[in-house]
Amino acid sequence: WALRGVQRMRRSNQPPNKKWTWTPAAKQPAAPSPPSAPTQPPTVDPGPKQDARKQQPGPPEGPKGRRAAGPRRWNWQRPQRTSQHAPDAAPPATTTTTTATPVVEKPRPSRRSRARSPLARQTVTNRADDLISKIESNALECMICYERINHRQAVWSCTTCFTVYHLNCAQRWARTNEGGPWRCPWCQTTHEKAPTTYHCFCGKMRNPPLGSAVLPHSCGAVCGKRLHPGTSCPHTCSLLCHPGPCPPCAALGPWTTCHCGRRKERRRCGDDEVQSCGEVCGKLLACGQHRCTEICHAGPCPPCTETEDASCHCGAVVKAVPCGTSAAGGFSCGGVCGQDLSCGNHKCTLLCHPGACPPCPGDPSVITTCSCGKTPLSAPRTSCLDPIPTCGRPCERPMECGHPCPRLCHEGPCGPCTRTVEVKCRCGTMKRRIACADLTLLRRGETPPSAADPDATPSWHPLRFDRESGQFTCATRCSRLRYCGRHRCNKICCPSLHDPEDVAGVHLCTLTCGRLLRCGNHRCELPCHQGRCPPCIHTSYEEYVCPCGQTRVDPPIPCGAKLPACPHPCSIRPPCGHPPQHTCHPPDVPCPPCVVLVSKMCAGGHSIVHNVPCHTQPTCGRVCGKTLSCGVHHCKRVCHAPPCIPGADDGPADPPVPCNQTCRHPRPHCGHPCPEPCHVPAECPAVEPCAHIVRLSCRCGHRHSDAPCLSCDAAPMAHLRKLECDDSCAVAKRNRQLAAALGVSYDSLSASVHPPFERDLLNAVRRAPQFIATIESGMRTMVQDPTKASVSLPPMGPTERAVATALAAHYGLEAKPKGVEALRYLALTRSARLAPKLPPVPLSAFRNPPTLTIHDSVEIRPKTVMRIMHLTRDVQTQHLAQFLLPFAGQYRLRWIDDTEAQVLFDTPRLRRTALKALESGPYRVFRYEGDDEAGDEGGDLEDLATGEQLWKALTRSLDRSRPKDQPLTAGEALRPPRRPAAAERQM
Repeated sequence: WALRGVQRMRRSNQPPNKKWTWTPAAKQPAAPSPPSAPTQPPTVDPGPKQDARKQQPGPPEGPKGRRAAGPRRWNWQRPQRTSQHAPDAAPPATTTTTTATPVVEKPRPSRRSRARSPLARQTVTNRADDLISKIESNALECMICYERINHRQAVWSCTTCFTVYHLNCAQRWARTNEGGPWRCPWCQTTHEKAPTTYHCFCGKMRNPPLGSAVLPHSCGAVCGKRLHPGTSCPHTCSLLCHPGPCPPCAALGPWTTCHCGRRKERRRCGDDEVQSCGEVCGKLLACGQHRCTEICHAGPCPPCTETEDASCHCGAVVKAVPCGTSAAGGFSCGGVCGQDLSCGNHKCTLLCHPGACPPCPGDPSVITTCSCGKTPLSAPRTSCLDPIPTCGRPCERPMECGHPCPRLCHEGPCGPCTRTVEVKCRCGTMKRRIACADLTLLRRGETPPSAADPDATPSWHPLRFDRESGQFTCATRCSRLRYCGRHRCNKICCPSLHDPEDVAGVHLCTLTCGRLLRCGNHRCELPCHQGRCPPCIHTSYEEYVCPCGQTRVDPPIPCGAKLPACPHPCSIRPPCGHPPQHTCHPPDVPCPPCVVLVSKMCAGGHSIVHNVPCHTQPTCGRVCGKTLSCGVHHCKRVCHAPPCIPGADDGPADPPVPCNQTCRHPRPHCGHPCPEPCHVPAECPAVEPCAHIVRLSCRCGHRHSDAPCLSCDAAPMAHLRKLECDDSCAVAKRNRQLAAALGVSYDSLSASVHPPFERDLLNAVRRAPQFIATIESGMRTMVQDPTKASVSLPPMGPTERAVATALAAHYGLEAKPKGVEALRYLALTRSARLAPKLPPVPLSAFRNPPTLTIHDSVEIRPKTVMRIMHLTRDVQTQHLAQFLLPFAGQYRLRWIDDTEAQVLFDTPRLRRTALKALESGPYRVFRYEGDDEAGDEGGDLEDLATGEQLWKALTRSLDRSRPKDQPLTAGEALRPPRRPAAAERQM
């Protein structure tokens, strides 16, 4: 304990690059101590420039060698220099010494020397002093948990920024990357391994003890770290174990020269960067003739840029080449050498080459055996032109394919091979036998003669030869799964198709995984793999602060982490000025609309609407009624925000601009409303015929029919045309005369005999006459009072609503259901298709069945009449016309009432033919009254309910009589039934 002393660094205004030494003012005998420990702390000899500085006296010591109470006093002293420092440095002495330094032209301080300027040294010292001051005053905080670091807690210090953290906080921070590289929270320096043990600042002692004379978390020994690691500086830190960076080295380094060697200078120890002198290099280039003209530079000099004329090795080509090419051995022109060999009979066949040509291949000194090389020559050869004798034995020299030559000893090269070999495709699925000579040519990159003809099929078909791999391939596609289990191989002729172990590793999936990670923002960038993807490696190191600033999340924040919702009110004031009614939200999410209840003017400016949300634009529900741009029409939309027409100004324009409503002005000829879009100020066109439906009648007024008006410029009086009177008009005239004779009204009589209402309505009036009277009263009021826009009927059930809707059509009105189901009612409005009218006889008048019946008396022949009885009300004239289609033009159809009709044929034979056609149908026949011929039959259609069923039954009966060139169409069978008019019942 006494050996360590009490030496600590502290923040001070003294010059930098000095260390602390506490010296007591009075020396008292110390207590007995072990022999290995001296009784007095060691002192440091002051440097050569600190002789005049006097030591400050320390606090007086009390009895028994204890230090008396009082503040500590510190003085600066430079560390003692020893011989291990710079070799050229002067030895320590008590007097001031001066070292001679040569004058250097154009001094340029290096970056390292600038980094060791007094300001830089002051910054380094201040950083260490700040950490020591905070540790001593117990004010050091952990940058992860923001808690104070106690003297007894284990710590870890970053090696780059020297920030001190709790050891457990640093370990927890490192575990966020699941054992991989992690970054310092302060400087973001990447560390490979997480801290596991607690060491002192210099790293020499594990779990340093806490002592009163030693800085907490320090071992108290000399630091010993290299001052400039990674450089040539051999010096170490001579301070005691301390936090923060070590002070820079103050020694001078050895003499160095610039890159070209002309300038010599001396820099700080560890400054290994060589500076350029700024002059021309001047070194001799590689060509040996020219010198480098660049400014003093690092590395080798660039090649010479000068050129010279040089010839190739064989002397055939002369060209300009870079300087020094001839000295480096020349160049090759790429042609055949062509120089005479030593024999004088042959020329060199090699490509242009350096050096001497090789000897003649037929030289007697080279060839000493027969052509196959088995038998030595019996007689020596004298010239390279002499033939080489043969021995007559098999050659057996290995050919290019590897097989022995089967020919007898011969002169010249061997081949081609005459054998056939078996080849397999790369995956091993297919085998083929091929000539060995063809295989040799394929491997050589040449085309065999058997494959030169495009029309010929080579022997290895359907295999293909891959010149890159030198293997045959087939067309089989590998369908095995790769190691990832998601993708298939899909490789043609895969070498691992029949290898489940995949020794070649072909089925390794090389695709990128690309699956969405759990964060939901990034995709997996690893090669395709099995199992779950690793967590997202992206982490935010910025603190998350909600817009109101009251909710914070400290980094690191993993990607995809769900940030907490801030429970405090939103700090963004809405434009309306009301206090926000919602909680704080992320800045990228817009604020919800204001829901404070206020009173606002409606969108159309009609009235003020109360108790509406602030963000809404209320409507009063009235019709807008503003004059449109045409100046004629008014806006029919419900109260809305301007403009009435998108893209146009409200109010009449000058000149008028057509709007988007229907004109409705009277047409020039007929006076009906114009159906064209608004076309002001132009007049209504009358070129096309008017399509308005009008009621046409005959001259006697009996026949009526609805038809288009058709008036136009070509036919201006078309709306006044009349229908032609027919036999029904004569019958009606006779009936009116009969009604006049009986003293009754013909209109009420005709309506009583032939009610204009459906059977369902007639049944309803007999079941609920009071209900029918109530709704007819409302409909009558709606028709008689044109000022009423709508009339509401009392609430009713679904059946009653159906009856009221059907009855409204007879009054020319529309019934729309409104309200909830329990209180659902009908609102009567005017129809856009029909004009409001009163029926000739109200439905309530048919409460009791009619008692008066009038039969038209016409002269008929009984043998030509067929009666059709018991028809339902939905059977129409068109159904019976289709039924009698084979007899078209040879009969007349006469309706007796809604359930009975008569067919008058021209001859009895046609009637009998029609009855025979119905024998297979679902009809019950009976004898006609007054018919003399037995077997006359009529149709009883009592079992058929609708016109469609009648049509289907009649079709089955008439299939045999229908011509083949007239097939039955679905449109005829599915045509909706239509109630026959009075004119259609008399045919």
